[in-house]
Amino acid sequence: MVAAGFVIGGAFHLRDIVAGGWMPYRFAPDAMNLFWTMLLPLDLIAAGLILWRPGRRMGVVLGLAIMAADLGVNGHAWGQMGIAAFGPALTIQGAFALLLAAWAPSLWHSASTSPISRA
Repeated sequence: MVAAGFVIGGAFHLRDIVAGGWMPYRFAPDAMNLFWTMLLPLDLIAAGLILWRPGRRMGVVLGLAIMAADLGVNGHAWGQMGIAAFGPALTIQGAFALLLAAWAPSLWHSASTSPISRA
């Protein structure tokens, strides 16, 4: 479920890049545009690592870092730049970040249990 959230996030960024080209968020400063553009590969990497047991802990750490940064950047876009469209997105992203944080310990511990270590 958590990996699916990152795939969905990556799909939104892919849609934007397909529609608007590389760095499609031209309404934003270059650093924010680059950040949102780079979420496409980062979201997909986080999803893949979470699904891949040997990389799951790295995926959890990357996923938490992505969500913290994304909430911060999007919160700035909404609160400081006045981009109203980020209001609803922040609600969804905040809920997903809480879900990830709640599941992180379980995901973390599941990475250390493998059929080999139980033998």
